[in-house]
Amino acid sequence: MTRLRNLGSYDQSRKAFCWDVPEYFNLFRASVGNPAYANRLCLRHLGDGGEVADWSFAQMAAASSKLAGLFDQLDASVDARVGIFLSQCPEVIMGHMACAMSGRIALPLFSLFRGEALAYRLDNSGAEIVICDLENLPHILALRDRLPHLGHILLTDGDHTDAVNMHRSMANLPGSYDVVNSRSDDPCLIIYTSGTTGAPKGALHAQRLVLGHMPAVDMAFEFPKAEDAIFWTPADWAWIGGLYDLLMPALLMGATTISRRFKKFEAQKAFQLMKEQGVTHAFLPPTAVKMMRQDTPSGSPPHRGLQAVISGGEALSGELLDWGEEILQVAINELYGQTECNLILANSGALFQHKQGSVGRIVPGHDLVLLDDEGEIIEAPLVTGQVAVKSPDPVMMLGYWNNPDATKDKFQDGYWLTGDYAHRDEEGYFHFDGRRDDLMSVAGYRIGPSEIEDCLLGHPAVGMVAVVGLPDPIKGQAIKAFIVVGDPSVDEAILAQELRQRVRERLAPHEVPRDISFVDVLPMTSTGKIIRAQLRGAHDLPERRA
Repeated sequence: MTRLRNLGSYDQSRKAFCWDVPEYFNLFRASVGNPAYANRLCLRHLGDGGEVADWSFAQMAAASSKLAGLFDQLDASVDARVGIFLSQCPEVIMGHMACAMSGRIALPLFSLFRGEALAYRLDNSGAEIVICDLENLPHILALRDRLPHLGHILLTDGDHTDAVNMHRSMANLPGSYDVVNSRSDDPCLIIYTSGTTGAPKGALHAQRLVLGHMPAVDMAFEFPKAEDAIFWTPADWAWIGGLYDLLMPALLMGATTISRRFKKFEAQKAFQLMKEQGVTHAFLPPTAVKMMRQDTPSGSPPHRGLQAVISGGEALSGELLDWGEEILQVAINELYGQTECNLILANSGALFQHKQGSVGRIVPGHDLVLLDDEGEIIEAPLVTGQVAVKSPDPVMMLGYWNNPDATKDKFQDGYWLTGDYAHRDEEGYFHFDGRRDDLMSVAGYRIGPSEIEDCLLGHPAVGMVAVVGLPDPIKGQAIKAFIVVGDPSVDEAILAQELRQRVRERLAPHEVPRDISFVDVLPMTSTGKIIRAQLRGAHDLPERRA
């Protein structure tokens, strides 16, 4: 297995590291289905009513095998895309493992997706099966006529005339399965990521993806020992951060994961969970860290058992890092990656000193450079350039699903272009200077404006729209929409409410604009492109806040 060793210093550990990615590799066989883990506690699921369900690796393997058998029984294609439309729960793991072991492709879907956001991903991927619960079933049924490929809906917690009771259907199926002899580069996952232009793109990843994550996990999680580790994150398992920064690595190393569905994150409940369950390793998105800092219990530290905490999505302030060391009593190790090429930079208190504002140093095994505008490698320190990753790389996507042109555009002379700009100091620490595109980072979620703009433009009263991200002390950025109305007599206050509700229902709550301003015109270039940089500092635009 590709693991990083702590040899006492970053330079020594990096020098000794080499990839060990075999020609044949299957995620299920290496993790949940690993016989060496059979009697270990795989998952402890905490229900909304306080109930606790423990799953051993053997039990999870048997359930995953039954689900894979159900896919076969339903005549799913050999490479069928399977939507997993669930919050944190055991069935998420079963879904991913059943896909990996049977050659299907898992399609994680954020449980708060609605309407257009959900329809696009299911239709574009050609999903044949969706796994969901009773709460989210109506959102799938409302779209069914628009999804010609969708053959079956598997329901995890009840009965419905238009869905298959998943567990009842699995009950009499074998608890073992003839696992496909997959190659490391065989696809097993599609995660959609937003862009600034066009529709969201599906990043297609291979079975080997989890192997590519392990050096960064070892580095940022301070070299965890699986037999003593208990992992938890409040991040949704449909996001690559929750799924592959924590859950899949924990399964691969045979460690225990805690799952708990938070409909709304609450700091006090997070502290309580970590203390009661003895969490040793946590992935806390920046927004969660900020909320926990604002609502820290008084008295002694709320949980003394943490060994390491990681965070990613945006840089943490010095105050937040200091709070982590004082209250959580561990350093918060920040790391960096993208859905298409994840966990390539990281901090590690075990290997080097932190620098506030830096996302760390290159994770061993990855070849990162900074490129200037002519595509030349920047060797000098403190010079800003675009972060680029040498291809191939175990964490790099196979390509965008059914979008070869978009895939081609992201590569240049053998490098994956991230679109992010940074500089590197004399000691090799990376510091970000901004993004080339207009992606927004809201509470750790990477959001492109185009999907929100398309949704808002669907309202008959909207003539033109532009969406930008503005600084927010809690969420990193907040979404702001600038609207040009087609009818100047419209009631803007009512329209603003309708627009927010439209986004909430058709996309997701975290994509709802916090601010909506109505303007007479939008700043544009001579070719008709909106000048978003001007909107971010739009203090001089004639606007009325809604």
